[in-house]
Amino acid sequence: STHTCDVDAEPLHRYHKGGYHPVHLGDCLSDGRYKVLHKLGWGGYSTVWAARDTGNQTYVAVKIAVSEPNHQNRETTVLRTLAAKHLGQPGYQHLMTMQDSFQISGPNGTHECLVLELLGPSVADLLDAHSGIERLPGTLAKTIAKQALLGLCVLHELKIAHADLHTRNLAFAIPTVQALREEEFLQNFGQPEIGQVRRKDGQPLAPGIPRYLVKPTSYPIDLKSSFKSIKIVDFGQSFLSDDCPGVLNTPLPVRAPEIIFKDKLDYRVDLWSMACLVSLAPALELIVIRGKLLDT
Repeated sequence: STHTCDVDAEPLHRYHKGGYHPVHLGDCLSDGRYKVLHKLGWGGYSTVWAARDTGNQTYVAVKIAVSEPNHQNRETTVLRTLAAKHLGQPGYQHLMTMQDSFQISGPNGTHECLVLELLGPSVADLLDAHSGIERLPGTLAKTIAKQALLGLCVLHELKIAHADLHTRNLAFAIPTVQALREEEFLQNFGQPEIGQVRRKDGQPLAPGIPRYLVKPTSYPIDLKSSFKSIKIVDFGQSFLSDDCPGVLNTPLPVRAPEIIFKDKLDYRVDLWSMACLVSLAPALELIVIRGKLLDT
């Protein structure tokens, strides 16, 4: 790499034409509406930022996609479909929703931006933070399984496959965060840790490279917290029945046989993943769950 940075964050070589958009704390996006406060994470096709919606006076997550022209953003299509077909069913509250979308034109191209609900830690984060426990308390585990199934039912009625269902994509809702002042918000999420970006040859940075990287953060995790509701998140691999991808990268431990054997794919790939998540249930119960969902 031609650049260095002391913070563990997204790879700097992805800041190029077609790649990430350079973002700095305090940036105001979409005509000044969304003020960037912190980084929540990054992936191969996006960076995700915590921001203040100055229009609604709420906290949101802004997902900024790479600008690669061949990057098919099925996620936007799926989330727009969900937003347009609000069914008012109990399961809808267990799906992450899109609140807004806009585009950014920057030095690395034009980037699709999604404004999403700001959520807390994932189920996997909760387990990782408490290495002494191998499983969630029974009542909480049953609640999570039930809510995930309710969310799946809504998706499947619309013939939408999530296609990436696992514990890292089940996140806890934290409605109390919306009542915080900006200073309190940063106290909860932690002051941003940044690392200056430098070129190894000492030359100035190109316009498409950020001046610094921000270490990702998340809402503090406490097993005793009153986490009561989860939402299915990250629709990056999701698809509609008429736009099935050729390849799915669902994690191998929860990957459906039809994915592995390259059979026809549809929304029912989620049923195998969900069965893996609740694999402690008796086999008969899993068959009933699969049968009920197949009927939707």
